[in-house]
Amino acid sequence: MSNIRFWECVSGSGYVKLTLSPGEKLSWQSGGPNEEGYSYTETRIKYGKDRTLTREIYWCGGDCDGRYESYSDYEATRMELGPSPDGRVLMRPVWEKVDFSQRDYSAEQANY
Repeated sequence: MSNIRFWECVSGSGYVKLTLSPGEKLSWQSGGPNEEGYSYTETRIKYGKDRTLTREIYWCGGDCDGRYESYSDYEATRMELGPSPDGRVLMRPVWEKVDFSQRDYSAEQANY
């Protein structure tokens, strides 16, 4: 089975070339305190043994209005060439959202 190679924007710091073998997973995190409270993001990418490429993004944060979180699940439908912010042309996955959920703890307490 062959590896997959593509470019992905990692933690907002720019595009990084990734190479994954079938069955391999990769994750990275970013976040911490900010002027409103805090936020944290974790991104996980998996190249399945069945050659499917998936991405999960978990985000949580809190501020004066309370705590909240969201979860998004994506699948790459194809690869395409596209421009990066610095003008390079890169091979990138086209991500299609498969699932999404969110939770607002303050709204739950207020019975919204």
